[in-house]
Amino acid sequence: MEVADAPVARYDVGMINRRNALRLLGGAIAAPAFIRTARAQSAPLRIATIPFDVGMEVYIARELGLFAKHGFPDVTIQPIDSGAAVSAAVAGGAIDIGVSNIVTLANAFGKNIPFTIVAPGAMYSSAAPTSVLMVPMNSTLKTARDLSGKIIAVNNLGALAQFAPMAWIDKNGGDSSTAKYIEMPEPQIMADLATGRVDAGLVIEPFISVARANSRVFANAFDAVAPAFMIVAHFAMIPWVKENPDLIHRFQAVIAEAAVWGNANHVKSAEILSGVSKLSPAAISHMNRVVYAERIDLSQIQSVIDVTSKYGGIKAFSARNLILGA
Repeated sequence: MEVADAPVARYDVGMINRRNALRLLGGAIAAPAFIRTARAQSAPLRIATIPFDVGMEVYIARELGLFAKHGFPDVTIQPIDSGAAVSAAVAGGAIDIGVSNIVTLANAFGKNIPFTIVAPGAMYSSAAPTSVLMVPMNSTLKTARDLSGKIIAVNNLGALAQFAPMAWIDKNGGDSSTAKYIEMPEPQIMADLATGRVDAGLVIEPFISVARANSRVFANAFDAVAPAFMIVAHFAMIPWVKENPDLIHRFQAVIAEAAVWGNANHVKSAEILSGVSKLSPAAISHMNRVVYAERIDLSQIQSVIDVTSKYGGIKAFSARNLILGA
């Protein structure tokens, strides 16, 4: 079997939630897993990804037979919903290569955790936004200044879901520090927007088209980060990467081919996404789909680091520090 899905319970990290994952990462610096030996060629390559559009490249690669093509006899794909939990899995040695968001990787760098990006991932594009700031249909809010002092719901505090709206408010004449940000799951954000219990909410795909029934798009808040930037990336531990250069080169080739195919074949990739995410083909057909970066552009990583530094309290640093040998 070329590639297999691993059940979440297979790894201890399967039950790590997003709230304590970064706390675990903070203590992972001294973990013995940081001292690792090169794994045998026949050993399975263990990958963890977010089981949605942003993390689909490894599933595309499996479907196209790209792992076998590039000399991987055995690969397991572990679906984990949280990027922070994926990072904890990689730091703890349960996973070789993970997919996580750039904010999580930037926070890990600030904790001296030796992660390095080994391949690009999904992009945000203002041409087809996959995250938007919405308000109730009858809302009187019109400008960024109107959001000062208001309640804004996001699905993840301390992440881009919060930082991007803050950046948008500040760039457009409001004061993000006066708004109140509360965390809740997307279905609740849509419900609270519909009833007016929150003034605004950050809604992501595949919920945008559903939310439009009772809410309207207020702003493409992620544009405040950049018109295009990398949302997630494939990463691994620096010691492991140094010990497995040939494996990394072959993995990069796999992801490069998967990205090109994914960008050119949205209809076919929708079938793969439906099987992985359990979303219906109808729901996927109404979504804006992510673009997969076909190469690493440091500027598209730096913009996320800069926003994280400004609103997340980490020390600013160069995106080159997240890529070994850059």
